Amino acid sequence: MRKIVFWVAALLLLQQCGGSGTASRKTPKNPNVITAEEIAQSISNIPLRSAYDVIKYLRPTFLKVRGTTSGVAQPGSTEPVVYVNNLRYGGPRALRNIFVEQIAEIRYLSPSDATMRFGLGHAGGAILVKLK
Repeated sequence: MRKIVFWVAALLLLQQCGGSGTASRKTPKNPNVITAEEIAQSISNIPLRSAYDVIKYLRPTFLKVRGTTSGVAQPGSTEPVVYVNNLRYGGPRALRNIFVEQIAEIRYLSPSDATMRFGLGHAGGAILVKLK
């Protein structure tokens, strides 16, 4: 009887402590980053041609026009500013000129993070595109 209780307890302990299920869990995607792997998976579902298409399909909130949050408005537009390999590239419409095959990563910076990194004029945040 003790052997049965021991084996049942050991089996339950192994089941609770074991790594079962962790390999099948997907890592949660970062809401502020689109990776090349995520783009590749999405291309099979819908034809994506440009960085604009990718963002519109995977993270449409990146393109959302945001209002000012304080009584003092920052100079510039409330659209996000686009940077390609850390060089200012323009507004969201400029994303249509970047082909999907070129993209390594797309990252969104909040207005405060973009202002800290690039200076004033980022009331809508920034979209950083890293090319392959």
